[in-house]
Amino acid sequence: MPFASLAFPYSLWYFARRAGSGDIAPTPARDLERGDRGIDASPAAGPAHARGGLPPAAFDELRETLRAVSGRRITLLVNRGNRGDGVIHLGGRQLLRSLDLRWTEVYEPRAPEKIQADVLLVFGNGAFCRATHSLIPIVQRYADQVSRVIILPASFDLRCPAVRTFAASWDDRYTVFCRERRSFGDLEAAGVRPRRLALSHDLAFLADLGRWARRPHSGTSGIFRRDGEAVFDWRPRHLPGTDVSRGPDSESHVLLDYVARHAVVHTDRTHAAITAAMMGREVWLYRNAYFKNEAIYEHSLVHWPRVHFVGRLPFSFRQLVRSLYFHHLQRRAYKLRRRYRGWKELKRRGASAGRR
Repeated sequence: MPFASLAFPYSLWYFARRAGSGDIAPTPARDLERGDRGIDASPAAGPAHARGGLPPAAFDELRETLRAVSGRRITLLVNRGNRGDGVIHLGGRQLLRSLDLRWTEVYEPRAPEKIQADVLLVFGNGAFCRATHSLIPIVQRYADQVSRVIILPASFDLRCPAVRTFAASWDDRYTVFCRERRSFGDLEAAGVRPRRLALSHDLAFLADLGRWARRPHSGTSGIFRRDGEAVFDWRPRHLPGTDVSRGPDSESHVLLDYVARHAVVHTDRTHAAITAAMMGREVWLYRNAYFKNEAIYEHSLVHWPRVHFVGRLPFSFRQLVRSLYFHHLQRRAYKLRRRYRGWKELKRRGASAGRR
């Protein structure tokens, strides 16, 4: 039997298994049928810790660590990510500037073989999980060229063999910050031995979103994943919206502009939820394919009165097909179109050369 004839049913079986993963109590679907809440006069939002969302000392240990490397040559490794990662980068750079640090940046897709630095700072974010862990070899390569590696607040999925091996390699050069307790506890239980293992919060909470928070807003929107972190639970079908977080990290303003327009946001995108909460909107945060959303909610968002977490919901075949299409078929179709255009261009150049 041809492989192609097996691929689609196997994909359905694989994703159906994933749809049932997780140990979160189900949430009644009727509780999620929220419509337009009308105009909502939300407070202006500066950095979240300044408004009572997080305690004032939430980032003290991180600040202390960064102050200690002031005056040294610092390279900041920026992970390749989506628009939500761009909000993390925004908050992180604001933090570094507030400490009067000077640094040079290297970007994951164009990372050089060597750097000239004493300290490596790493935007880890969600780049240490089964779906995304391409940052690991770059960090390991640079670790041999510096005396200190500081991984800024990130999540670590130790179910991924590559992440587990990476964590086991940490030594006295490494200082590692987790952005939620699940990663922190798992790393402690695994017996990792960096110089310091610390608990902090997602750096997006340090971004100043005041100008977005003050914008007029109304209505309800859904921002749901269509990638490898999507789960195949029921989703409210009446919600308008798109996966606006899907896009390059250089376009964080697109995500922020979209979130700012709405009074109520339903999402399984971590940073759509965080930014909406910081703007004072009502947020319904749904689970994703691993523990990240639940863990960040429990560590950083549980005390926000207008933020709610949605656990496992009934399986949705519609959601499975949508995610399968966008994550696999559409992406492959895009690659085929790109190759076809390249082939046509080569053919055109060959024909032009032959006429000379």
